[in-house]
Amino acid sequence: MAIGPILPYLIKPLYYYLAIQVYLEGYLNIPPEKLNTFKGTVRLLFQPETDTHAFYLNYDMMEIQNSEGIYWINL
Repeated sequence: MAIGPILPYLIKPLYYYLAIQVYLEGYLNIPPEKLNTFKGTVRLLFQPETDTHAFYLNYDMMEIQNSEGIYWINL
């Protein structure tokens, strides 16, 4: 059960960026601990549609940065 309005009504998305590096078996000599793993970058740029004092997102190792009312998230 959510409390308050849901996210699409609170923010205006401005930019999305996704980059993923995948380790594929058979193409490279990959150590066993790297098989079926990936690393990547996700960046979301958004602007609040209403007066906002704080954002809380349920995700580990997330950093929310702010510059003149425009926020971005690096995961």
